[in-house]
Formats: sequence, structure tokens, C-alpha cells
Amino acid sequence: MSNQAAYWARVVAVRSELPEFVWLTSLENHDRGTTEGVVALVDRETAALCLVNKTHRAAEQHEVDQYKTADRSASEAIREEEYKRKQHFALPKELSDLVSAAVRGVPAPARGRGRNNREEQGKDESEVSVDSTAESA
Repeated sequence: MSNQAAYWARVVAVRSELPEFVWLTSLENHDRGTTEGVVALVDRETAALCLVNKTHRAAEQHEVDQYKTADRSASEAIREEEYKRKQHFALPKELSDLVSAAVRGVPAPARGRGRNNREEQGKDESEVSVDSTAESA
């Protein structure tokens, strides 16, 4: 059996023993420029190649837990940053309805005539979020 055939036979054998997705941790490899300790969830085909090539090893549970905690923290930070990026303010209900209609692309509701009474105009205010980075048309 040639070296290439033996290599692919090992890859197939390792692949057959793996679940659909596998947590791996990278090993340091100066030739490839990889850093030790990077955790990733990969499909079984990729995992088999990494394990046979000895660029990664199966991740330990504490490494997976650490990764998930860091990932969750990063996701929360991104959500918080997006919330901060938006401007939040209150608009009178009538104006809020107009803005909502414009955002949805719905024609603005017809305005009544002679509405000078504040109760008829509606005192309610609605919170509106506007993305300050959105481009205006």
C-alpha cells in the first residue's frame, strides 16, 4: 500500500469513529504558523484530517466550557454595543405611527382636519429606536 493510500485509509478510519461534530484544540506548529490552545467545533471530515495530520487534538471539557463562556460574553458585548449605537427617544404617538409606516414602506395614514385638541391628537408617546449608522435615502 502506498503512503498516500495508507494516509487516506487512516483518515477514513478516524472519521468512522467520530460523531458528526467534534470539539478540537489546536497544537502549536511553527511550520504551519498555528497557535496552541485555539478551540473550535468542526465537522467529522475536518476533524479526521486535523487529527491524522496532528495539527489538533480532541478538546477537553474544561476547554469547551471556557470557549462557550467567552463566546457568550462576546455575543453579549456585541448586542450591548449595537444597542448603544442606536439612538433612543420618545415621539408623540402620531409621529411614531408615521415613522413606523415609513419604515415598513406603508403609505402614511390620512390626517384628520381641524384637530387642534390635544386629546384628539393623542398624548401617548411611543419609544422609537433609530440606527444612527443607517444611510438616509
